[in-house]
Amino acid sequence: MKIHTAAVHAGDRKKPGKHIPVTTPIHTAASYFYGESEILDKVFGHEVEGYAYARYDNPTNAALEELLASLEGAAPSAESPEARGGALATSSGMVALQATLLTCLAERRKKVLCAEALYGATVKLLMNMLEPFGIETRFVDICDEAALAKALETFQPGCVLMETVSNPILRVGDLARIAELSHAAKALLIVDNTFATPLLVRPLEHGADYVVHSLTKYLSGHGDVMGGAIIARGEKLEEIRAMSRVVGPILGPFEAYLAMRGIKTFPLRMERQCRNAAAVAAFLRTHPAIEQEYYLDDPA
Repeated sequence: MKIHTAAVHAGDRKKPGKHIPVTTPIHTAASYFYGESEILDKVFGHEVEGYAYARYDNPTNAALEELLASLEGAAPSAESPEARGGALATSSGMVALQATLLTCLAERRKKVLCAEALYGATVKLLMNMLEPFGIETRFVDICDEAALAKALETFQPGCVLMETVSNPILRVGDLARIAELSHAAKALLIVDNTFATPLLVRPLEHGADYVVHSLTKYLSGHGDVMGGAIIARGEKLEEIRAMSRVVGPILGPFEAYLAMRGIKTFPLRMERQCRNAAAVAAFLRTHPAIEQEYYLDDPA
C-alpha cells in the first residue's frame, strides 16, 4: 500500500458489528465490561486480545497506532505478515522522547551520545531533567563519521540520539552508517523523524531501533492537537508498552481522533510544503540582504 493510501485508510474502518463507520469512533471509556471475570483477567494479563483499562490501551488510540506503524514501515505486511512491530501514541513529542530514552537506558549504560545540532527542548530534557538523575550526555557532530566513531569508542553510550533533519539548521546524517556504527558499539539508535516525516524517510528501514515523532507538527498539521509517537519493532516495542502501562504517557482519545484526521492529508500537505520551501529558498539565496541560508540542497 502506497503511503498516500495508507495515510487515508490504515487503522480506520474497523468492524464493530454489522455496520462499518467511515471514521474511527472516539472511545472515551476508562474501563470495559466482560461477561466473565476470567476473560477480563486474561485481557489484563495480555493472554487474549481486548481492552481493559484506558492507560493500557484504547480502540481509538490503537487505530492511530496502527496507522503510524504502517506509515513508518513497522506494521505487518504481505511480504512479512509475522513481523512484530507497532507504535505507541503519547501526549506530546517530548514525552515520547523521554519515555524512549528511559526505556532504552533502563538496563544499559546511562549515557546518551547526542547530535550537537538538535531541538532546543530536547537539549533541556537531557541536561536539565535527565542529567540530575545520573544520565550523562555528550554531544557530537553526527555528520562527521570520524568524530562519531571516536565518541562511540571513548564515551561508550547506551544510546545514540539524532534527528533525521535537525531542528532548526537542517543537518542530515547518514542514517544507515550511524546505525551500523552505533550497533557495533552496542548502543541503540533513537531517531526523531518529526521534520522529515515518513513521506521522506523511514528510519527503521535504515537500522534505527526507535523512531519518535511530535504529531503536533507535520503529521497532524492543523495546529489543534498536541501529541507524540514512538515506533519500534519486536521486543523494543513491548518494552515501550510495558513502561507505558506503568507511567501512563498516553494520548487522549479525542487527540488521537484529531491526529488521525490530520494524517489523512499529510502526504499532500508535505509535498506542497516541500515545494513552497524550495521556492522560498531559491528566492532568499539570491537576495542581497541574506548572509546565510540553511536549506537541504545548499552545497555549502
